[in-house]
Amino acid sequence: MAILTQVQQELTQWIHVLTSASSLAYASAGAGVFFAVLYFKIIFRDFHGFRDSLDGMARWGGRWVFGAFLNWEALKFVIWVLLSVGAGVLAYCRLPVMFPQWFRP
Repeated sequence: MAILTQVQQELTQWIHVLTSASSLAYASAGAGVFFAVLYFKIIFRDFHGFRDSLDGMARWGGRWVFGAFLNWEALKFVIWVLLSVGAGVLAYCRLPVMFPQWFRP
């Protein structure tokens, strides 16, 4: 029963975080998802390319060491994630400057 109580508390906390977020946070997350979709098409071309990238990462046994980045498939995945997260962070930083009447930090 203790595990069920912990799960319920965690779920309640996540629901609270999601329902009390600011419009800036939602817009930034939306920008990150938009650029993830856009970069997905550019970097992987289709789901087959994405699956090949995941397979390339699995060949390294899930170890995130510098040698794994010499594998082009793993590097493509890391670049895609970093570009998408970077777009979301940049949107979070720049939206209040560009549109101060809509977004406040």
